[in-house]
Amino acid sequence: MITKTLQPPSSLFLLILFLTQIPTSSQSNDVAVYWGQNGITNEANLTQTCASAKYSFVIISFLSGFGNFSTPLLNLTTHCGGDPSSSCTQLASQITYCQKQGIKVILSIGGGFGTYNLTSPQDALNLSDYLWNNFLYRNSSSSSSSSQSRPLGGSILDGIDFAIEEFTPYLKDLARDLKSHPNVCLSASPQCLFPDSILASALDTGLFDYVFVKFYNNPSCEFSQANPNPFVNIWNQWVTSLKKAEIFLGLPASPAASSSGYVSPDLFVSQVLPVVNNSPNYGGLALWTRYYDEVSGFSTAIEISAMCTQQSDPKCKRSSHDDDDGFEQRFGSMSIDGFKVVYDGGNLGVQCCEMMCRKNCSCEAYAAVNEANKTGCQIWGKGSKFVEGHGGKGQAIYVVKHREPRTRIRFLGGQLLKKRLLFKLQSVAAIVPYSNNIDITEKQTGGGYGLSLVLELFSQYLLYATFAFPFGENIKKKVSIYLSSL
Repeated sequence: MITKTLQPPSSLFLLILFLTQIPTSSQSNDVAVYWGQNGITNEANLTQTCASAKYSFVIISFLSGFGNFSTPLLNLTTHCGGDPSSSCTQLASQITYCQKQGIKVILSIGGGFGTYNLTSPQDALNLSDYLWNNFLYRNSSSSSSSSQSRPLGGSILDGIDFAIEEFTPYLKDLARDLKSHPNVCLSASPQCLFPDSILASALDTGLFDYVFVKFYNNPSCEFSQANPNPFVNIWNQWVTSLKKAEIFLGLPASPAASSSGYVSPDLFVSQVLPVVNNSPNYGGLALWTRYYDEVSGFSTAIEISAMCTQQSDPKCKRSSHDDDDGFEQRFGSMSIDGFKVVYDGGNLGVQCCEMMCRKNCSCEAYAAVNEANKTGCQIWGKGSKFVEGHGGKGQAIYVVKHREPRTRIRFLGGQLLKKRLLFKLQSVAAIVPYSNNIDITEKQTGGGYGLSLVLELFSQYLLYATFAFPFGENIKKKVSIYLSSL
């Protein structure tokens, strides 16, 4: 969980700048999650799911019975009393809450169980009309009683997901019928094998906005650390073949969620994310399921792992010199002139706090939230100043050590002086090798150069070079060696 403290109001811009630099788990950090198949006693309700602020899409799963002109059946296990024929009108307010948080709520049809099929284009149209009238549209003049006849009450969903795992013809007709209505988003949840033998014809229509490709329960196309090439090749096939859609990487949220395909958060961030992030139509993650994510903390762990992964420092933290900015451990507190961001997750350690501070150009200091076990992060931004602790008051704080600027003396007419010194030195250098005109007695007779003049010119150029260039010390050593040989 992240909290922000801002004082005074004039620091608002800096806080916004700071938060935009917080590393995220992906180029697109959208996470879709399937909800509904783990029962009301195990799985958080929709309000709790959306209040977690982890997800951009919630996929209600599943409408598992349809076709043959029969009345479709919604099966959300014990969320609706355990009877597929029961209504779930109590979910209407929860769905509305999710949508007010900017979260899309989609109904998934099909699934790995149930009975469904389409027997003709007219059967597909019949199903499309049912979905439109009962889930996707409500006449503004409808009475509350007519809303009660809808399986999810008066709520209006954002779209339909095709999670078809049994051979079902006429899916492309169903896709076209649904897309003929305004403001309906379509998604699909194909198996990772490309092309998906069941959904290929529907996907070829190019009508789908989101595709949640399930890279689990299919060992031949899942990610393998030992041999990632099959995964990479198939992923590239998906993203290049469906360029108009956002492609999500479907993963189980815990090892118990599927028979195979689980990828640990650390492995995802370090090895999988760099691959999928290269795709311009990568949409994010699709997790099976909300229950397993809640138990394992998968989505939270990915966010933390991304923030704590070693990356190159931003340009503002880099230097052309060998010595980098570091941190000085001090005891005290930070002033409230700037702003503070607090990550109070128990999985964050002090090393992670340092990495986050290094990656952020506005960071001035960091410290643990819980000093006893060194977990959680407090990060102070621009405007905050360290205040020395007295009488045992304060805490250990790691303050950015700002490098002292390298002194550079700018001589009056610096470039002109440089040219004159170079000219004099070149003149001396051209004459000395061919004559004995250096007068050790300093008399400079016969047009000769007194030794003091040569040394003076060298010392003047040395002085200029030492202060005007970062590599002055190197010049000093070389000139000293040359002078000692005279």
